[in-house]
Amino acid sequence: MGINVVSVIILLGVLIFVHELGHFLLAKSLGVGVLKFSLGFGPRLIGKKVGETEYMISLVPLGGYVKLLGESDTDDVLPADERRSFVKQHVLKKIAIVIAGPLFNFLFAVLAFAVRTWWACRASPRRSAVSRRGRPRRPPGSGSGTPSSP
Repeated sequence: MGINVVSVIILLGVLIFVHELGHFLLAKSLGVGVLKFSLGFGPRLIGKKVGETEYMISLVPLGGYVKLLGESDTDDVLPADERRSFVKQHVLKKIAIVIAGPLFNFLFAVLAFAVRTWWACRASPRRSAVSRRGRPRRPPGSGSGTPSSP
């Protein structure tokens, strides 16, 4: 039971990380300021500030968030940082940043499925239905392989 709970928390953590990474990477690449990148909610357990972004792991491991510069109209943004504020971005940039999280989850699922399929095929190669000589293979136990005469 305990190992299942730990496995679920780890799996959720990976999915949340990939999701938030999508928002984070696209916001950074579009020039939007990112103030926080957190796995989990609630009080901070560990963290480090690098540049303007604070990276942290918080107490409750059931989510995460990316805090963007100027996410709402009520945020105080310095005049020098207004061009990097989320609310000041073009609507298409905003949509792209919001969609990036679910898109990263989808791409991660495709990648995980492809790797799993590749690994399974690599681990147990199947025999071809055609022999090296170009003739169809006979299923095992279907006879001697020579045609019988009437």
